[in-house]
Amino acid sequence: MTFNNPLLVIESETNAEVATKLQGSSDWIVHPFSIDDKTLVAQIELSEPGSYDLRWSVVGSDGHTISGDSNFVLEGLVAEETAVPLIAEPELVTTSESQEIPVGFYVGLALVALGAVFAPIGLMMRRKSRKS
Repeated sequence: MTFNNPLLVIESETNAEVATKLQGSSDWIVHPFSIDDKTLVAQIELSEPGSYDLRWSVVGSDGHTISGDSNFVLEGLVAEETAVPLIAEPELVTTSESQEIPVGFYVGLALVALGAVFAPIGLMMRRKSRKS
């Protein structure tokens, strides 16, 4: 899988995971993988044909978790000498942490903060001018 940004790897450690399970089973099998900058490559070995669920989770270099799931069908087994790479286009599912906040939110927040500071000052000045 290739991502838009580099994936987080610190001293050869990562919080990534790639797992599959045969549909109808509750046993997830975690597969070995490697990360190279923006790319995650997993070595997925399946023992029987059928419909499988695939789930994955990585951490981007910005610290946000990115995860998703997909499913696929394995119609037959491939001899070990001619292993075929599994290429799945998972639907991107991101956690709420990784959603970017629009700039307008920060502008609105700044305006509310300024109003909270200057409104009491304006009220005090208005009261002083009425007393005079």
